[in-house]
Amino acid sequence: MPPCAQRVRAKRLYVPSEYAGLGAGSDIALILLEEYDFRNDTANPELPIELKHDDSRIRDYQEQALSRVFGNHRARSGIIVLPCGAGKTITGLMAAVTIKKSTLVLCVNTLSVEQWREHFASNTTVEMKDIHVLTSDKRPAHNFLAPPSAGQAARGCVVITTYPMVTYSGKRN
Repeated sequence: MPPCAQRVRAKRLYVPSEYAGLGAGSDIALILLEEYDFRNDTANPELPIELKHDDSRIRDYQEQALSRVFGNHRARSGIIVLPCGAGKTITGLMAAVTIKKSTLVLCVNTLSVEQWREHFASNTTVEMKDIHVLTSDKRPAHNFLAPPSAGQAARGCVVITTYPMVTYSGKRN
């Protein structure tokens, strides 16, 4: 566990100032999310997603990571930390298949974004029109987050982007 995430008290994460970019002695508290009862969530539209291959097997440690996320038939933290080459992508796909709701994948670079898009396309039944890639080079021409038109049902989707695309606070084109 990274040092900045070691101190958790009563549903609050205390981030030491040296990791939060604040001055000395100015620790901040971030509220942790409650468990997500995805099976009874009626506010978010369903994402039609299944694995394409029934023979997809995950490793014991991937199953252990998923069981920690989905204890009590609810989703806890969706942050899965595994070493390089340990199968974070397939573990993430399994999490998305389990929840069957819109999914946000945050990547460190555009190469990872493309790899995730390819894995969703080749290993799941999600339609390409429901996989949206947001990078500095690729943005959809339409607003896929807009509410559906009258008479249309809302659709779940997969959004794959980079941390900078989500956190950038400057002016965009």
